[in-house]
Amino acid sequence: TQLVYSELCNIFPSASVLRMDFDTVGSYIEYGDKLTDFKNGKYDIMLGTQMVAKGLDFPNVTLVGVLAADMSLYGGDYRSYERTFSLLTQVIGRCGRSRLSGRAYIQTHSPEHSVIERSCAQDYRMFYEDEIINRKVMLYPPFCSMGSVLFSGTNEKQTREAATVFSKLLEEKVAKTGIPIRILGPTPSHVAKIADKWRWKLIVKYRPDMAFFETMGETLKEFSKNKDFVKIEVMADPYDIN
Repeated sequence: TQLVYSELCNIFPSASVLRMDFDTVGSYIEYGDKLTDFKNGKYDIMLGTQMVAKGLDFPNVTLVGVLAADMSLYGGDYRSYERTFSLLTQVIGRCGRSRLSGRAYIQTHSPEHSVIERSCAQDYRMFYEDEIINRKVMLYPPFCSMGSVLFSGTNEKQTREAATVFSKLLEEKVAKTGIPIRILGPTPSHVAKIADKWRWKLIVKYRPDMAFFETMGETLKEFSKNKDFVKIEVMADPYDIN
């Protein structure tokens, strides 16, 4: 947003540009005050992150632009299409909300992608019909539950090996119980290192019944006996599986 802000100021030197992101908005009060200023005409252009994409109603806004829509579309999470569709339909709906007509521009390398096309058409039903088929074929929620097991440690090799040991231990216990489960990984986390700690993950697709939770609990208990060098976090249905 900082770079885009500079570009906007260069392209439109006479315009007053409002920048809205976590670096420039410190509180809900400040957020509300800046939106009020924009509504009252103090600013000509609003630039912001997703915090300005939803729920705003400015009758005089007739043009909306979305930059780098592909970052959301190809986010690597099974919810990427859903989130992109939701974001784009909301953004497109911010303009032309009164008697004035509106126009939206979406920057993308995939203009013919079905999600982009459904978003532009505001076609919720067709998006759902496409997405629910993909979810069923790939076995994603709502056709299963998904969880992530995150391993973090200061030594990359030990962290990777710990994730591998846990995966094999869980597979052995699942083989004995016969519960329906799929284990993906281990793989490096989307953000492979934070605060000098390496991160590896497992993705688990499962049926949320007592047999699964007991098996997972036993695996965690057995694994944790001699693995104090690595931190493990288990999340059921996380918002982001990256």
